[in-house]
Amino acid sequence: MYPRLYAKYFQQVITIEPCYINFQILNLNCPYENIIKIQAALGLTHQMAGINRMTMDNTGMHTIKRSEPGNIPILMIDDFELPALDLIHLDIEGMELDALKAGIKTIEKFRPVIVVENPHTSLTNFITSMDYEFKEKSSADGIFAPK
Repeated sequence: MYPRLYAKYFQQVITIEPCYINFQILNLNCPYENIIKIQAALGLTHQMAGINRMTMDNTGMHTIKRSEPGNIPILMIDDFELPALDLIHLDIEGMELDALKAGIKTIEKFRPVIVVENPHTSLTNFITSMDYEFKEKSSADGIFAPK
């Protein structure tokens, strides 16, 4: 529901969802014109991948199978060539570090606030190496801002 919330505060929201079921729910729950919805995954390299459906009790826990061919395109943040960017919020089941590495040009250009789920040590180290600082934790999410 973050895209729906962010749509109230930002001129445009781009949301990326690889799971077909979740993508359909996203379309139903977020009918706003300022939310651009893309059925894909974010990662470090362009490729097609499969999906690992962990449990149907929590479809937010599905993960991308990079080692298996599939029908889900993996895109990179830098692919979008955005005209502006204020916030990156990643909850992508362990692919956050890869996604950020593939968005380094965009991050350096716009210096957005970065929110990531479960910021483990290597993820935190990468973000802070870009001259960001940890600001606070909100539930399981870590919030980082440029220094």
